[in-house]
Amino acid sequence: MSGIGDTKISGLPTGVDSDTTEAIAVVQGGVTKQLTIGQLLRGLLVAGAGVIKWMRAGGASRTVDAKLLERVSLLDFPGADPTGATDSTAALAAFVAYIAANATRCRGIFPTGIYLYSTSPNFAVPNAEFVAEGEVRLRYTGTGSAVIFDALAGNISNVRFLGNFIVEALSTAAHAIYSRGIHRSTIEARVRGCGSAAAGLYVIFCVCTTFRVRVTGPTEDSWYSASPPLNGYYITNRAAGENTSGCSFYPIVENVAGDGIVVGGAVQNQFFGGTSEDGTGTGIVCTSNSSRNSFFGTDVENNASAVSDAGFGNRFYSIIAGTPGAGVSISGNLSTHVGGFYDAIVDNGVGTSLDTIVYGNNGGAISGTGVGRTKRSVLNGATGKFDADQSAETTISLTSMATGSPTTVLTLPSTGNAVYHVAAYLAGAGSAASYGAIATIYQDEATSHILSQVNGTAMTIALAGQAVQVTQASGVTQTVTATMKPV
Repeated sequence: MSGIGDTKISGLPTGVDSDTTEAIAVVQGGVTKQLTIGQLLRGLLVAGAGVIKWMRAGGASRTVDAKLLERVSLLDFPGADPTGATDSTAALAAFVAYIAANATRCRGIFPTGIYLYSTSPNFAVPNAEFVAEGEVRLRYTGTGSAVIFDALAGNISNVRFLGNFIVEALSTAAHAIYSRGIHRSTIEARVRGCGSAAAGLYVIFCVCTTFRVRVTGPTEDSWYSASPPLNGYYITNRAAGENTSGCSFYPIVENVAGDGIVVGGAVQNQFFGGTSEDGTGTGIVCTSNSSRNSFFGTDVENNASAVSDAGFGNRFYSIIAGTPGAGVSISGNLSTHVGGFYDAIVDNGVGTSLDTIVYGNNGGAISGTGVGRTKRSVLNGATGKFDADQSAETTISLTSMATGSPTTVLTLPSTGNAVYHVAAYLAGAGSAASYGAIATIYQDEATSHILSQVNGTAMTIALAGQAVQVTQASGVTQTVTATMKPV
């Protein structure tokens, strides 16, 4: 039956054979050929492989097959079940393998649905893009990590995992998202559940990659399994010199069982906004091998503690950490805090900088034996008064001393010529003058003299060689704070 030309499909006879029914005339090389319906759908001419102008006039010419393969759906592979009723493991594996096998990567589409699977394929396919169209629940039933991006001993660039992916794994699983050696890529997802001893996002030696990962349970609906993850984010290195670096994180971490964000072998990463709150551990933990990471406006309220920084040169800008008892602990070097709201700050670090912060809204204090601490425009929220500014040259000591007994609190340098301003006061004694003393001391090499001093009735300053000694007469053992600054 030939010559039907423009006949509508609705007008065709019932039971038309698509491989014998001529549906359209095609001109190729000056020769007109009749194309069957089947050949139209497959983009083939009767006389061999051919081309159909699929797009509008001026569009690129390609076969129907090529047009269809510009994007590949998970549902194109046998066994894919978007209802979650049956296992889709084999279909997932074939889907990712197909995209990896093509030199020119097509877009891999996850149609809306629930996909049940027991083994994650490795999504670390360079230059590949995986997209969730609508809400896609990746419901993992295995004991490993639920979604894996793994470059193994190498590194892989330009992987894109985008859209409303929701990872649901049981508490017997490992991490929800495992990313190793992934560079210059983007990963987006929400973690609704994973192993109770694991992290929602586990990052190893990733470089210049963007992570937009939410690890949330009750604040959105509930944890998929009864137990929350141990950590929200856990970021570390692969080996010496292979630190996670230059990455951008947009954290939303809530209600985890341990520390919210743990930053280990990581250098020069940035965390923008978001939360790490409502956990039972510490909101942000920077370990001793973390360096020069920056946090901007992250909310770390309602944790057992807010921030712990044992690293080098980590920076915290406008952090919200004012929950009663949820203090900030500093034991590293050059920890910088600018803006933000804190309660208690315990500084035992070196070169800590506190700049334009508010502390003590819930009665917390700034304490610790930190060396070289600087303070500028630091407001005590409990009193509504600014602390005295403190330069890096100020030396501070806290000394417990019995009443009536001269005790060395500071020692002058053994060489040099300088004039020092020395002050001593009882911590927590308010502004009572009787519990404070000041002195101006001149040092000429190994010889020192008190040039002037004002003692309180219950506190005095004296010199014993190069030792600055304080006597307090409050009647009980007290902790005395002493400061020394060159003038």
